[in-house]
Amino acid sequence: MLRAADGGERWPLLSSGDIGKLLALAPIRQYQFAQTHRDRIEVRLQTARPLSDDEARGVVDWAQAKFGNAFRIELAFPAELARTAAGKAEDFISCCDQAACGSATNGHCALSTLV
Repeated sequence: MLRAADGGERWPLLSSGDIGKLLALAPIRQYQFAQTHRDRIEVRLQTARPLSDDEARGVVDWAQAKFGNAFRIELAFPAELARTAAGKAEDFISCCDQAACGSATNGHCALSTLV
């Protein structure tokens, strides 16, 4: 669940068309979006090669359009993406709970290799 600074919540719907546009921007092998703070979304990518400045800007612009201007978008390139206990990959994870969004104490939200 995506949580806004004003307390509102919504599902971050990621259609196959949306993801197709993202994947066309850069050599992305795997992706994950993590809300790490009420005003921040980390786009976690595993790529075939380092992104060019134009590719990185394209990904940030795509995410900004998708999630809205209320969020700061950060790129991260972790060695592995977070998975559930059952090993399932999740497209979107929230490190925010109702009480304390921004503490990022959840294990799968702690990783960050920012550009």
